[in-house]
Amino acid sequence: MVVGIDSETLAEVTAPLSLWSDIHATVVGNLLNANATVVAPDLLWELDPESVKTLGSGMETLTEKLAESELSMALHVNGGKVAVGAHLDNGRLNLPRESLQAMAGPNLALLNLNEDGDGAIRQYLLNVPVKQGETVFDWPSMSLVVSRLAGGPDHQTIPNSSRGSFWINYHGPAKSFPYLSAADVLRGELPDLTDKIVFYGPYDPRLGDLHRSPFSTGEPDMHGVEIHANAAHTLLSGSFLRQVSLPVQLIANLLLAWLVAVIFSLRSPLLGTLSTVVLSGVWWWWSAWSFANQGLWWDVSGSFMVLLLVAVACYVLRYVTVERSRKTAERLFGKYAPAQVVNQVLKDPSLAKLGGSQTVETTLWFCDINNFSTVSEKVTPAQLIDMVNEFFEEMAQIIHRHGGVIRQYVGDEIMVIFGAPSPLENHARAAMAMTVDAFRRLKELEKLAAGKPGFYEIKVGIHSGTVVCGNVGSSERMEYTAVGDDVNLASRVMGLNKQFETLALVSQETVDLTGDLPEGLELKSLGAHPVKGRENPVEIYEIKVH
Repeated sequence: MVVGIDSETLAEVTAPLSLWSDIHATVVGNLLNANATVVAPDLLWELDPESVKTLGSGMETLTEKLAESELSMALHVNGGKVAVGAHLDNGRLNLPRESLQAMAGPNLALLNLNEDGDGAIRQYLLNVPVKQGETVFDWPSMSLVVSRLAGGPDHQTIPNSSRGSFWINYHGPAKSFPYLSAADVLRGELPDLTDKIVFYGPYDPRLGDLHRSPFSTGEPDMHGVEIHANAAHTLLSGSFLRQVSLPVQLIANLLLAWLVAVIFSLRSPLLGTLSTVVLSGVWWWWSAWSFANQGLWWDVSGSFMVLLLVAVACYVLRYVTVERSRKTAERLFGKYAPAQVVNQVLKDPSLAKLGGSQTVETTLWFCDINNFSTVSEKVTPAQLIDMVNEFFEEMAQIIHRHGGVIRQYVGDEIMVIFGAPSPLENHARAAMAMTVDAFRRLKELEKLAAGKPGFYEIKVGIHSGTVVCGNVGSSERMEYTAVGDDVNLASRVMGLNKQFETLALVSQETVDLTGDLPEGLELKSLGAHPVKGRENPVEIYEIKVH
């Protein structure tokens, strides 16, 4: 337990702290009278009673009182239950008076504490090397002396003692030990202290001696007397903290690295990242449990660094190999099939089979080049191929920008699906808006060509309806397509341009689904007309682009 010189004690004892020899002697005597097993004052006894006379005349009484207190303390120490403190200050050893030294003998202990780089005290020295003249002595620390007086373990059995120190297994944060004010002890108001080891020392912020422990979250909050008590508690309870051996730590880190690598190789990067986070949480929980229940300390930060580095390395490796290969496949096969279809098949290879049809509402967009034969007669075959490719390149960019899927190129004709294989909000309006952009872009290209041969005029047919989409063909070669009466009707609508001498036509079904017309687009009703394959005539509108 801890007996503290706290604010209550300072309020009752008004004398300067340097003249408290009689107070300290009384406290120690009362603790021994209450059957304390060991008393460990975190104090220095340096004051020479005779030096008080230098303060002026009339100090004889105080001098005698201090001398009696020193003698009383020496008698308490002589009983073999009191540790006496000393302090090493920049190589200078501050020792108690000769009478106390003689009585203390091997029970004279150093009170020094050693801070880590962050200011916290985690390790406690067993023996401190002290140089006196040409000789170096191993001076025991307070906790080691207290442990010996209480019949504790020999320091040779303490983990890490070969390095002259051990890790303090803190009993808890500040004020975790049973506590008693020194004011109560002075008044004799204290319980029976049989089997109690009592640490006595400053316990008020005004007296300083505050330190940071591993439990501290801000300013220093643990008094030195408590740290000595925690160190002695570690020694006497045998609850030593042990660090996992380097081979075991390496094996654990390698196992963690292997698990992360396996997860990343079998799962997607997202699942790999989530699994790494979960694995880190499990490892943190295990390390905390092991530390709290077994006193076993794992290098958690090192393990987390391994997890992070392996996860990053796996992610980069996956991107460089698997993801790059995937993107290459998308890019290459996207030239031969709709990119959305390729992407879906790469995500789920089981889709690459015949069938898999689904009935969806789409808008179908057909176009072919106007006056294709006339223009192609004026150029060489090589020039014709270049002109066709340039035309398709421009059209493809516009189609993809509006969410369309190029179903096929047939000669100079393009078939586009809006709304499949992936759903598209207001696919009819997307097809109409794409038509506006296509006509405007072709006009721009014609101006830029300045008379150079090219394809700058198209005929367009648009119709919305229900189609069946899926894979058709053979087991050796298949393609994604849309079939149904509405597909044929969209193609027929495009063919009506020749009859009406127009450039773009759209059916009533598409107009009804479009809603607000895109800017720059105007519709002119051409009435209902019969279409091959349909019993009832179809309402047709001409599209004019401004």
